[in-house]
Amino acid sequence: GGKLLFLGRLTGWKGAPVLLEAVARLRTKRPELTLVIAGDGPARAAWEGDAARLGLADACRFAGFVSDAPRLFHEADIMIHASTEPEPFGRVLIEGMACGTPVVASRLGATGEIIEDGRSGALVPPARPDLLADTLHDLLAAGPRRVTMAQAARRRVEEQFTVERMVDGVARVLGLPGTGGAAA
Repeated sequence: GGKLLFLGRLTGWKGAPVLLEAVARLRTKRPELTLVIAGDGPARAAWEGDAARLGLADACRFAGFVSDAPRLFHEADIMIHASTEPEPFGRVLIEGMACGTPVVASRLGATGEIIEDGRSGALVPPARPDLLADTLHDLLAAGPRRVTMAQAARRRVEEQFTVERMVDGVARVLGLPGTGGAAA
């Protein structure tokens, strides 16, 4: 089967058509696949319409705003970030990785700085539902690889995205003393 998760603001550039088309393609091979869409926003009705048009009403659960995101990350086999425009920093990627959830994301903006492709997650070209579906299928079929990826994702967050590293990095840019932590 497989439990997929999208968590974020429901806007047009977050990639709903790409994500939902990929899930529709994947359901031909994995009919029991489910997708939780957690978040809200101005494009929610469009996302729901796309899901219905693609025959995914039974596979998608629109959860709206959630206050227990860690629970959703732990329940998911894979988190998806299918944005079609670059983000300067995808905090939700870090949150998912910190929970030990493998992340598949569009190769845009800072995602390549956050995710080590093939090691701590997977990066796909933006706006390519076919490649997103293939990547998701491969990861769902590769249980041990997915577990190894989840462990690497968690380690990456623990090593690279700590509060101390952030403070030290900002202090370095400003020419101030930092915490003495291990900033790169």
